[in-house]
Amino acid sequence: SRLGVPAKSLMRRLQETYYNAEVLSRPVTKIAPLSVNVSASAKSRVNILIPEINFARFYGGYMAKFHLARKLVEAGHSVRVITVDQCVRDIDSWKRDIVEYEGIEDIFDKIEVECCFDRNNRIEVSPNDVIIATTWWSAYIANALVKEIGSQEFIYLVQEYEPFTFPMGSYYALANESYAFPHRAFYSTELLQEYFQNNNVGWLHNTVEDRSDHYEYFENAIIDYPERTEIKKRASRERKLLFY
Repeated sequence: SRLGVPAKSLMRRLQETYYNAEVLSRPVTKIAPLSVNVSASAKSRVNILIPEINFARFYGGYMAKFHLARKLVEAGHSVRVITVDQCVRDIDSWKRDIVEYEGIEDIFDKIEVECCFDRNNRIEVSPNDVIIATTWWSAYIANALVKEIGSQEFIYLVQEYEPFTFPMGSYYALANESYAFPHRAFYSTELLQEYFQNNNVGWLHNTVEDRSDHYEYFENAIIDYPERTEIKKRASRERKLLFY
């Protein structure tokens, strides 16, 4: 009251100031590099950077990431999944939840998991490690990490054109810029790969140099539902279109 400003109004202004400062600092925190010790004696791993492990939000994109981890293990690689967003580590709970997902039921028995939301959590890496980014912000982290280990490129698992998930602004610009880093891309579907090619997106496609050997695509697995009589009976009714 001595300032001539009502207490409630002053509190609201302080809250808005804090919120605005937190929002502005969030992108910097989100793309902050990992803390690592590079050791020639460390075993070589394939490191897959993902936001979190949370079975309340375990959608198709995450299933693709863990199936990729499974395929890499089956090919003889040591695989480490590194979460870069806030994540409560609970291996026992994860093992119980993942049994619902065909093909990756025992994945946590086959891979390592490191939670690195706290960037002070220092992890050991080898100069021979391979780094795979799976989101636009993990691409920033991967780009910094390959420089730490003396590599040239990371692998970018691209499952959508992520700038489209934001309005025009900082996040849109940051997501779009993530494709400018030197990388090898693994696109989710041929259609998505064609979008990046046709629109000259990023380092791979916005150049006169032919980098067609730097990208490939995969087709997402589709569940094969058997024919059912009750489904056929409903076929004569009014149809509804469900799309994502």
